[in-house]
Amino acid sequence: MQILLSQVSYWQETFSGEPRWNYALSALLILLSWIFRKLITSILLRITHRILHKWLNNEYSDEFVALLKNPISYLFQIGILYIALNFIEQPLQAVLFERIEDHHILFHIRIIDLVDHLFIFGIIYFHTVLAVRIADFIYHIRIEKANKEAASNLLQLLPMMKEIIKILIWTISFFFILGLIFHVNVPALITGLGIGGVAIALAAKESIENLFASFIILVDKPFQIGDHIKMEKMEGVVEKIGFRSTHLRLPNDHLGVVPNKKLIDEHLENLSVKELHKVQQLISLEPNLDKEQLIACIDELNIFLQNNKDIEPGGWAYFKGLQDQKLHIQIQYAFKNSNDRKIINQLKEQINLTIYSIVRTNCKNSISLSSLQ
Repeated sequence: MQILLSQVSYWQETFSGEPRWNYALSALLILLSWIFRKLITSILLRITHRILHKWLNNEYSDEFVALLKNPISYLFQIGILYIALNFIEQPLQAVLFERIEDHHILFHIRIIDLVDHLFIFGIIYFHTVLAVRIADFIYHIRIEKANKEAASNLLQLLPMMKEIIKILIWTISFFFILGLIFHVNVPALITGLGIGGVAIALAAKESIENLFASFIILVDKPFQIGDHIKMEKMEGVVEKIGFRSTHLRLPNDHLGVVPNKKLIDEHLENLSVKELHKVQQLISLEPNLDKEQLIACIDELNIFLQNNKDIEPGGWAYFKGLQDQKLHIQIQYAFKNSNDRKIINQLKEQINLTIYSIVRTNCKNSISLSSLQ
């Protein structure tokens, strides 16, 4: 009994103004939060998943919960740490720094003040990261829907809107930090920035010109993402239209970056604005082919070209003549153009395989693998 009483008396003794058991409780709380952080985070995510499942389908709710995993874990640990430190408030009253003039304390910084400011910073940073991740999630959903609907305007607009929203989120967070942590008069600061904006605009003249050029591209639509454009010294497929520059995938598969102002000022040719993608092909056959086989082959080719739903009306095949000891069948057809080069190549491949199959069936011994051009 005396041992128990002595232990209780020991933990009740003060150290730096706080009972020893307060230090132990604070340390135990931090240790338990670190050990069980994954379990508690998992429970919070499950609750969030059940709530979101009512509004989102399984795929999107799973993705959204995955985005929240790290921010929720950080918020939990920051909150527990702040609560734990409040158990030992007395030692935290110690002054870290103070300024004295004429025996008067002008200002001082205590440890508890630093802890409070770090906690506020952590909360602001958590909400900022969370807002940015939500913006990325919404962008992901919208861009996926735009791709399915082939909405080229949205595909061009959404990346720019995402960047604008992210800049706004970080700017608002920055002003919150200035106001809540550094006690800056934010309205007065914004007014002062308005006066200094002229100097900033002059210093960033080129960047502002590129920014305005990006909006001109967005409104006038001289090209869109996926278009094949040609300039005086560069040619490629548009992959991204940003605030400052546009990214092109060059013919050698390298990435080209062009300032938006240059795209507005220079002569530019959009090679993808053709309404129809026209194709001409010449099939060469050996001269030992029978007339009946040749006619049957051409008839079957015309049936395919006229009945294929992807080919525009007017596609046809005909016997062009004998040249260089070869019989030549000319094929002409067209299909609706697409901004996606991959779609065009896949469609041409399907048509070519069908044409090859028809010729191969009707002219077994008269076609070589190099005949289809």
